[in-house]
Amino acid sequence: MVTKSEQDLIQKLSLLLREDETTAKIIFKTLSLGKRRISFKEIFSLASPLPTNKQQEKNLVKEAVLAMCWWKLLLPTNRNHNLSWKDSSCKAELEEVYEIPACISYVFEKFYTQGVWDYKFAVFKYFEDIKEPHKNLILKIVEDVLKEAYGRSFVSASMIKRICKKNGYPEDRIGVLIAELKGGGFISPFITLIRKNFQEKEEGCLTEEGPVYELNKALFINYKKVDSY
Repeated sequence: MVTKSEQDLIQKLSLLLREDETTAKIIFKTLSLGKRRISFKEIFSLASPLPTNKQQEKNLVKEAVLAMCWWKLLLPTNRNHNLSWKDSSCKAELEEVYEIPACISYVFEKFYTQGVWDYKFAVFKYFEDIKEPHKNLILKIVEDVLKEAYGRSFVSASMIKRICKKNGYPEDRIGVLIAELKGGGFISPFITLIRKNFQEKEEGCLTEEGPVYELNKALFINYKKVDSY
């Protein structure tokens, strides 16, 4: 049973993620637990009872889990953290266990209490909690990275390094920062991206070399280039 205020949040989540209300309700209940690891069985028990028969209910939960994996709200726990999200197999089976990225836990924390899906809050809280010594620079770095992201979805290591240097972040810690961004679920290696997409910019010709990363779809869904803080 959900309260009226929770139902309002579920409707907001449905509109935000462009998912049907049943899927949004399952996502909401899953994230509301505040857990970093959750099993398919737990998600199934949270969803039940749905106004369908058991087989249809299971299929609806499977669809919701696959949607959460696609949005990067959930990640398979059996994945190699050095591999791409794209190369991780997210299965909607009873025995599966998933992890909820730290950045998603933080962004949902504010959404649950204030009804706002705020990636900036997630960035600030994550880097504050891991005691990043230069946390006050991170929000500006992340926003600059988002502004330059290819298709609002992909960034390169050299792009991150260049933006870090521009913002005065210590060069000897840039590798650590990239690892922290990966660890928090903000980015993931994207092995299959064709690098030529990074070689031509509107401002001129700029070659970006090194690894390419995918941004977390759900976390940055509200980002607009006109954002300011």
